[in-house]
Amino acid sequence: MNESADIELEQAHADGGGTCRLTGELVFATVPELAPRLPELFTGGGHLTVDLAGVSRADSAALVLLLEMRRLAGEGGAALSLCNVPVSLRNIIAMSELDPLLPASG
Repeated sequence: MNESADIELEQAHADGGGTCRLTGELVFATVPELAPRLPELFTGGGHLTVDLAGVSRADSAALVLLLEMRRLAGEGGAALSLCNVPVSLRNIIAMSELDPLLPASG
């Protein structure tokens, strides 16, 4: 199986935030490749929306990645929200009782 994932800051907002698209498979094999790229997403403060519409598969490693993004956002004085969260990942977040920390829509 060819597992891959990518992260891209699509647009910057005037407040320094933007929209980040996560795509591919957010699993144990791919998340460690993305983690070093996270700090660059939080250099401008503001509000960062993480769009997960392009995620084809996710496991608990995706949850760890999102929690790290939340930590970095907090340290940088940024707000973080999720959109287009796949049902499987929403279920992991809910079962872990982390919905208050990772607000999601769709």
